This record gives sequence, structure tokens and C-alpha cells, in this order.
Amino acid sequence: MVAGLNLSSDSTPQSSTGISFFQLFMLCGALSILGFVLMRHFYHDDAYISLRYAMHWVNGAGPVWNPGEFVEGYSNFLFVFLLTLLGSIGLDLVVASQALGLVSYIAIFVLVSFYLNSRDALTPSSHWRRPVSFALIVTIVLLAANLDMVVWSLGGLETVLVSGFVTAGGLAYLCYLRDGRKQWLTCCSGMFVLASLTRLDAGLFLAITSGFVVVDAVRTKRLTKMSWFFLPGLVFIPYFIGKFIYYGDFLPNTFYAKAGGISVLKLGIGTLYILAFMFAPPCWYLGIIVLSIRQRNFIRCSPELRYLLSLLGMHLVYLLYSGGDHMRAFRFFVPVVPLATVTLYLLLRVETENWLTARKKRWAAAIVVWIVGQTGCYYFFPLRVDSAAFVGRIVGEYINMHFPKNVTIALNTAGSTPYYAPENNYIDMLGLNDAHIARRQVAINQALKLQYLPGHNKGDGQYILDRAPDYIILGPAEGIAADEPQWFLSGAELAQLSDFYNNYQLKTVIIDVSARNHYRHYKPTQSGSMTFKYYQKK
Repeated sequence: MVAGLNLSSDSTPQSSTGISFFQLFMLCGALSILGFVLMRHFYHDDAYISLRYAMHWVNGAGPVWNPGEFVEGYSNFLFVFLLTLLGSIGLDLVVASQALGLVSYIAIFVLVSFYLNSRDALTPSSHWRRPVSFALIVTIVLLAANLDMVVWSLGGLETVLVSGFVTAGGLAYLCYLRDGRKQWLTCCSGMFVLASLTRLDAGLFLAITSGFVVVDAVRTKRLTKMSWFFLPGLVFIPYFIGKFIYYGDFLPNTFYAKAGGISVLKLGIGTLYILAFMFAPPCWYLGIIVLSIRQRNFIRCSPELRYLLSLLGMHLVYLLYSGGDHMRAFRFFVPVVPLATVTLYLLLRVETENWLTARKKRWAAAIVVWIVGQTGCYYFFPLRVDSAAFVGRIVGEYINMHFPKNVTIALNTAGSTPYYAPENNYIDMLGLNDAHIARRQVAINQALKLQYLPGHNKGDGQYILDRAPDYIILGPAEGIAADEPQWFLSGAELAQLSDFYNNYQLKTVIIDVSARNHYRHYKPTQSGSMTFKYYQKK
């Protein structure tokens, strides 16, 4: 591609494929529905943490994990608030969390599809009957076939809601670049503010866009533009003041539980996470990188591409710093997937159309088939309920039926077990919901199975023992004995303390799980019964 080619112009020559936007939209919608049907059982354990906060808020205790303990063990305030609203009208919180994800997914798909179709004008014919370009087919098919989006729409977390706000904010700024209307700046800022309230690290996108707005306002000597953009940000003032009054801190406790300086280990894990996503079929993110390199001159490319590539590039830097994520289906990439497809469309629009004029179009069909086929491989391996969520629910329901009420239980599975045994207090031994553990400085112990994962490296055995909980569950949701290889730091330290053995006694319970769906897919339950191990205070 010629350096400096302006892809923001809608006058770019296009080559019609003979497929209308209506046909493309309906076919891709059917592809998305198929993904939802196959992935319908997925739900993640971490979602139950937010649900427990919302449950207590609905019941009048406020947004807390344990009543009376004011620790912000979540980083998705707006999501918890919306769950509380839905729960207050009687909707089941699990259903409410998935409904928010589903509505966000539909909004994203419709918004991106119609935006790109408006940019893809090949003929002055009807909007729905207008023939679309090969570039539009590729990008919309990629969006519809992206099972990461589908999975996290059902997973119970705020991921796709954040993606919806980020997508709306990014597209609003692209609209501003096209027609210069200041109202788009307010809309853009408002969407990014909502994204930041939904997940705090989404403020990265607000910060990058703020830089573009400031540079543009200074360059054009129209500083009033900035006031239109920064006006919605005023909502942060009461938000952070309220947080500090209620929780005693401006930052969520999860920040301290997961925080750490840059290390070789974190950079290595983050790099592997990024590479795993890029080489996952059909490797479309690599296509963005290759086509971006062909631009040769970042400064002279179109303002739209310069903005989008900056967002995607800084997002990769953030993933490197944070060390990626341990959850399946590339959760941390989902917020940028829709804008990444828009970026790919802008890069493909001239590249592929000029190429198609010189090559036979059957190659275009082959590329589309390859995309769908490679992505379709994942349709043969549908995800089910997260293992910790499945086993943790069984444990929680057992505790709710057989343990005394209002006892204190120390555990690592802070999601499903506390949610399904709601009348007890809990100590989160990983520190997401415990201010002391979250702020402890620790070193990585390579002998522990999962301490290297983000959010799983903190712990404090002596602190757990000093709080004298009534029950302690070591290791995974179903529990392990102290003499078994430990998973996390708190368990490893407790196993070294003589007072632990003096004050606590190991209990073993066999729970029949044969009546539960999919029990054969999980190692602790595949025999039809599950061994639950826990320590009870003597």
C-alpha cells in the first residue's frame, strides 16, 4: 500500500461481491446464535464475587462482601450497580449478569455492523439491499464468529458491557473525525466514562482519547472543543469521593491484590498471553499488524487509523504490564475486539479491493471459508461452567445445608461457595476481598501450583490463624489436606504452623453429585461423587 494513503475517504474504489448487507447481517446473526447455543452452559466463578456484593446491596447491607466489612473487592462498580437494580425487581442475579452481557453483545454487533455499512457505500441503492465489499464481509464475519465475545457474554462478568461502552466511545470519536460535530466528543467521553466506571482499567481508552482531543484542539486553536469532551468526566468527582468515604480508599482492593512492579515473570506471561491470542485461528489480529506495517508511515496515515492503532497498541502495552489473564477465551482482549475489526476493515478496504480487481474472486471466497472454518474449530469444543464455579457451587450448597449459620470460613474460592452459602462470613485467603492480605508484599514460590497467576499470588497463613475462623478450606474449591502439595501461599504457610494442627482438625465428606448435569467433565466429580476436605476448629 502506498505510504500516507488516506483511508478515511469514502470515495475509495470498491468491488461489489454481489452480497447485500441484509444477507450478510442475517447470516452473521445466525452464526452468532449458533455460538450462543453451543456455549450456553458457560459461567465463571469470579462472577459470583460481584453477585455477592449485589446480593448484599439488594438486601440492604450495601455493596460489601461480608456485612459490616467495607472492602471494595470488585473493580466493576457500574456492573454491580446494574445487577443490584435488576436484583431489586426480583430477577435472579445469575440471569441478570448474563442478560447484561447478551444485551451488550447485541448492541455491539448492531452498532459495528451498521457503522461499517455506512462507510461501505458502493452504490446509492437501498441501505439494506446495498451490495457490500469483501472487506466488510471479512470483518463482520470475524466479529460474528468471535467466540470470545460470545463466551464472555454468558460468563457473568462485566467484560462485554465494557466492550460495548468502549466500542461506542471509539466509534463516536471516529464520527467526530469525519464531520467535526462537537456533540460526538461529548458522546465519546460519556461512553468512555461509563466504561471506566464499569471496569477501572478502561480508563486507559479515555486517557488516550483525551490526548488526541487535546492535541487536535491545540493544533486547530479551538480550545472550546476540550470542554465538550471533558464535561462528562466531572462524574468522577462524586464517584471517587463516595468511594473514599465508604471504603476508605480511592482504588479498589483488587488493585492491591493484583498489583506489582514490572518483572521478568509478568512480562513473560503477558507476552505468552498476547502471542496465544494472535496465533489462535484464524490469526486475524496478526493481519492487523501486517497491514499496519505496510502503512510504513504512521504519522501520515489517516487520522482514523492513527487513533485506532494507538488504542490497540497501548492496550497491548497494558497487557504486557499486567501479565495477561488466566481465564479462558482471552477475556482481556474482548473490550477491543469490535474496534479491532473496524481497524481491520479500514486497512482492508483499499488493499483487498485493489487486489480483487487483478485476481479472481474465488480467492476471496476461499479466504472467507478459511476464516469461518478455522474459527469453527472452536465450535466442536464448547465451554461449560468454569470448574471452580461448578465445584464451588456444590461445596457452597453443602455448607448452606450442613454447617451452622453465621460462622467464619477461610477459603480461596471466593465466588461460588460464598454466594451459595450466603449466611456466613468469609476470609478470602487470596486477598481480593481482604485488605490486609491484598497489601502484603510477597515473593513468588515456584513450588506452589498457581501462585504465578494474576490475583492468586497473595496470602498470609499467620494472619488467617490469628483471625481464628471456624472452618478453613485449603487449595481448590473441594479442599485438600495440609500434607498435600499446596496451591496457594496461605495454605503453604498454614501447613508450616504447629498451631494450625493444634487448633484445627481435618474433616472429609463424600458428596453425591451423580444427579448433576455434566459432572463427568470435571475431575473432582467425574466418578459421580466428590470428596470435600476442610479443617474445622477444635
